[in-house]
Amino acid sequence: MAKKILQKIIFEYYFFDLIFTKNRKKGEIPITDFSSIADKHTLVTQFLFLCGAESEAIQANDIVLDEEAWELLHQNKAARIVRALTALRNHLIQNWTVAYENINLQKKTLWSSTPTISEILKQLQGVNGPLLKKQGALLGYLSTINTEIGNRINNCKTAVSPEYWEIIKSAVLMPNGSVANSIEREAKPFINGNCPVGVYANIPQKKIVAAMKNDRAFMIRLSGDDDQVEDSIQTAAVRSSLNTFISQNTRTVIIVDCENADPYKLCAAINQIEPGLRKKIAKIILVDDAKSSIAWGIFKNYVGTGITIEHEVVDRMLTGKSLVDLRISARVNEEFYRNNVPAFVISSSDSDMWGFVSVMPNTKFLFLLEKSKCAYNLIPSINAQRSTDYCLMDNVMSTSSVAMWVNSVVNACKDSLPQIPQSIDNIAKLTLHKARIQLTPDEFAKLCEIIGDSLTISFDENQLRLAVEKGKLTAQLLRLYRGA
Repeated sequence: MAKKILQKIIFEYYFFDLIFTKNRKKGEIPITDFSSIADKHTLVTQFLFLCGAESEAIQANDIVLDEEAWELLHQNKAARIVRALTALRNHLIQNWTVAYENINLQKKTLWSSTPTISEILKQLQGVNGPLLKKQGALLGYLSTINTEIGNRINNCKTAVSPEYWEIIKSAVLMPNGSVANSIEREAKPFINGNCPVGVYANIPQKKIVAAMKNDRAFMIRLSGDDDQVEDSIQTAAVRSSLNTFISQNTRTVIIVDCENADPYKLCAAINQIEPGLRKKIAKIILVDDAKSSIAWGIFKNYVGTGITIEHEVVDRMLTGKSLVDLRISARVNEEFYRNNVPAFVISSSDSDMWGFVSVMPNTKFLFLLEKSKCAYNLIPSINAQRSTDYCLMDNVMSTSSVAMWVNSVVNACKDSLPQIPQSIDNIAKLTLHKARIQLTPDEFAKLCEIIGDSLTISFDENQLRLAVEKGKLTAQLLRLYRGA
């Protein structure tokens, strides 16, 4: 759990211009924000153009293009040159056996090797000097072509959508494309017509056609990790839903069911709100219970500035009965009727909260849900009725929520020490209970080691006392996140 959360955070917030994993392999490409990726075909179109895809192959695979994006690239001379170079590479790889015989065995020049290549070279007049130099080997020509692509790819950057540039550039370039052994290894899956789309690309060959459905499918298929991409898409969906909802209303109050909502996920969701829209949030009301996560006590420290936060802990009349739901109902009515707030974001997956929708028809609601906490038929019912808006935040995380997670564990651990100092296992269990965090058995064992390593023992008036070194515990918890 901890390792996956950190991967999501790195994926979403830190490395938009890097790669999906630490060690780049074939098919692992730079990533981008997903807020605009859905059923569009801009990314697919720009990828196919610069990879030299022929119209016949595009039509044969029923691929839909963004005609405006294609035309914009076609009008760009630098993009046309790169397209011609990749088309030349495609033809040599797709016709490897024939090209090898003509060039290596019959000692033909690249220009005279096949009629198709002659036509492509005509498109490169004025820039084809290095290609006309006789190499005597197919791999030599491919090395020269890859070098030319690498030298010229950045010249067509302005014709590609900025958010897609690193993705497309990585897919077009052949890794170690000037080295003979690397070229042969990279080209092998595509040799002699093995690629349905007819292009070499730095992605797994078997995924190419499936990735051409639309831009979102492209990203999911190429990433090699559907879960991480979907998590990033969900974060983008939360960002879009929150910002759209807040921008469309004059004032908005965010009300949180602290018994039900995950403080770390909500922290990440709040951090998706654009700075310019924060002034339209009247307040965030945390309706809390004494038995909920201690993280709510430090929540305000991790959601940025510019938003008023009210933290209200509701006393219980009976030990086993919480009054949080009733208090949330009262606060919604108070804010709407007394303070004239027209819109509410409700962070709770409790189906009882949907009672607001039917009795307050003139009020706007957006619900932040966690699918894992919803009743099995809640979301299908919402979708069928189309009664109000919601978005899921199960997999939304941010850098601030990581810091909040770590500090919650540290604080919970410190609070647990005076109560049960005799057992590290018990300290760890109480720590996780107070912070409302779940770990796998392996992660729990690692947490016990970390806590044990962070404890100090002292004597005060003949009393044995345990304390935790906060700095040491914090550093080791971060390493736990990294999977170290």
